[in-house]
Amino acid sequence: MASPLDPEYKAIRNKIDYYGKKYGVDPKIGYWQLWQESRFKQYAKSPVGAAGIAQFMPATAKEWNVDVNDIDSSIDGWARYMAWILKRSYVGGKYDLALAAYNAGVGNVQKYGAVPPFEETQNYVKTILKNRGSLVGLSVGTFVALGFAAYFLTKAFKTF
Repeated sequence: MASPLDPEYKAIRNKIDYYGKKYGVDPKIGYWQLWQESRFKQYAKSPVGAAGIAQFMPATAKEWNVDVNDIDSSIDGWARYMAWILKRSYVGGKYDLALAAYNAGVGNVQKYGAVPPFEETQNYVKTILKNRGSLVGLSVGTFVALGFAAYFLTKAFKTF
């Protein structure tokens, strides 16, 4: 199963790292958020009109001066927009609310004072935070070591 952590996506992760750090947004949230948005497809288009790797709606892309066909512009715009959302008083730096605002609109987070009760938004936030949580405190070396351990344990149990 493909993942934003696959080696083929290293260049995109490097861009997310750069822009996330530049604007104070957790890059690992960005890996999973942009993966959820577009599967890292630069020219992705949604049925409702969102476009690019960060799936900006046309009005938001215009407001934030994002060229959705340019990967650097899109990732830079994503990081600037997320940083702006995180600083809103109704979000208070909480990633669950910031992700919900990105997905369902800032007005809906203001209205409900929480992650809105929309199934798509609830799943969006839950999926990204769950995947982000799986990365906390684990280095690439740890992932490799865990992979080898799982492989050898599987082999060992098959011999019984």
